[in-house]
Amino acid sequence: MQRILYIEDDDSLRGAVRLVLENAGYEAVTQPDGTQLLEALFRGEEVGCHLILLDMGLPKMNGTALLLRVRERSCVPVLALSGQDDELSVIDALAHGCDDYLTKPVRPALLLAKVAALLRRARFEGEGDGAKRPRVLELGNVRCGKGECRIDGLPVALTPTELELLRYYLARPDKTVPRSQLLLDVWGLPDGVESRTADEMTRRLRRKLEPAGASVSLRSVWGVGYRLEGPCEET
Repeated sequence: MQRILYIEDDDSLRGAVRLVLENAGYEAVTQPDGTQLLEALFRGEEVGCHLILLDMGLPKMNGTALLLRVRERSCVPVLALSGQDDELSVIDALAHGCDDYLTKPVRPALLLAKVAALLRRARFEGEGDGAKRPRVLELGNVRCGKGECRIDGLPVALTPTELELLRYYLARPDKTVPRSQLLLDVWGLPDGVESRTADEMTRRLRRKLEPAGASVSLRSVWGVGYRLEGPCEET
């Protein structure tokens, strides 16, 4: 059974979401703040769950600060929950390491759909699926194998969503991918939906690849989308 950790200070909402998760067949563990999780991380322990639902408005330590601590130690998928639905709040959460964002009030069907998608992506990256796509994708010195990315043979810490996005780009080298196509193929969002998710995730991926010495480059194509360019050939 897949375990989901839900960190939320609102008692009634915490109980309601727990019931939704348990009725859907998940093991739900709840905490009123991030204290227990932080203590476990400081002791060097594993996160101990398959996914974290994180309230971004926690009183003791806000969700962004807790998210940064989690990302220092783990690539577990994180779904942010927030009462803020403005674009800047969504961008900030994505930029600091969450994999998806859901606004309150929580709609059970949408919550479960997002949870299932994140867990499926994490499981897919961890197990691989040779029948659907190559187990290994390479371009330049970047190599994505079974659930991991390596640059010049050294591992690069990516979340499941970041790894999925990188694999998507690697499968389409030197091709411009429209933003709407990214949203549909990677996040399942239909055409016409306004979202900065693809932009922020691509920027986040770029910030991890460049310092690691990747010989490939993620380029913005103004007004269209993005393109992963391979290394320049020496003449």
